[in-house]
Amino acid sequence: MATEEEIIRIAKKMDKMVQKKNAAGALDLLKELKNIPMTLELLQSTRIGMSVNAIRKQSTDEEVTSLAKSLIKSWKKLLAPIFQELKNTDMKYKNRVRSRIANLKDAKNPNLRKNVLCGNIPPDKFAKMTAEEMASDELKEMRKNLTKEAIREHQMAKTGVLLKEEIVKTSGPV
Repeated sequence: MATEEEIIRIAKKMDKMVQKKNAAGALDLLKELKNIPMTLELLQSTRIGMSVNAIRKQSTDEEVTSLAKSLIKSWKKLLAPIFQELKNTDMKYKNRVRSRIANLKDAKNPNLRKNVLCGNIPPDKFAKMTAEEMASDELKEMRKNLTKEAIREHQMAKTGVLLKEEIVKTSGPV
């Protein structure tokens, strides 16, 4: 993915700037980042937020710190719907975030990723989706068929019991 590679390239440059205590050029990198559509998956896989925050803390340039703060604030909005629902960051919250990321990365579920990235599924709805709602079309179809089959087998079992009772009633005790 070209976007991920680009973000990693920027993160490495920023990390070098922090190590050398020289933030010259940081503004250009932050502007580049501003133009990249960020997702929760990209934030987690590249850890770019850590690099941006390190530059923010170290820089004395007001424009750099302001842009870094703005980027971090906008990225936090990607986490906000999940945080709002759970109200804390315990294991349940962490598992919910990991679940969302795993579902977005799932190669068998491109429609979920596309719908989230295009905005068809808003962040607040995505945060509250169940595993069934996030499932791929293939998995949804398989679950539907298994449910139909289970219902049919249950009905057949009931019908079989009723038939046995009817046979016993009409033919008398065995």
